[in-house]
Amino acid sequence: EDASTTLCTYDQELRCSELQAILPVTRTTTEEDRLSLMFIFDTRGNTNLAAGLSIIQTVFICLAVGVGSLLFSNDANQLLLKPIERMMSKMETIKDDPLYAMKMGDIEFRLEEIKQAKLKEQLANMNRCLRWFYMSYHNQKAKEPMETMILEKTIIKLGGLLALGFGEAGAEI
Repeated sequence: EDASTTLCTYDQELRCSELQAILPVTRTTTEEDRLSLMFIFDTRGNTNLAAGLSIIQTVFICLAVGVGSLLFSNDANQLLLKPIERMMSKMETIKDDPLYAMKMGDIEFRLEEIKQAKLKEQLANMNRCLRWFYMSYHNQKAKEPMETMILEKTIIKLGGLLALGFGEAGAEI
């Protein structure tokens, strides 16, 4: 125990963690009385390597967490926040002008028809191989409609039904 406290004083430029002392274990009693051996090794290279690897690991973990949080927030924005904001704006529009709900339904229907016509035109211009890859990708991508889209269309339909039920006189209420 006495030797371990004095290990740090052998060389002033080494820290205690950068020294490794090794004492011989098998000695005879005469060797213990006459000869005292202690081997001290400099482990600065290992310490520097461990410190560098720890820094690299920390940077990698920070990057992984940062990229993961960016991807998560992007998905949350695309799948949750933007559709809710669209629904809120449609509700505000219907609240301000209930008759506009019927026009919104027509606009949505026209936009969907235009989108399908563009898709058919793109498919007609593609060769068979590209068309097959494109169709297989889109069939895997959109199997079921999202709940937010269903809610948006339901809001528009309810607004249209309110406009039909109340008519122009009810829109003034």
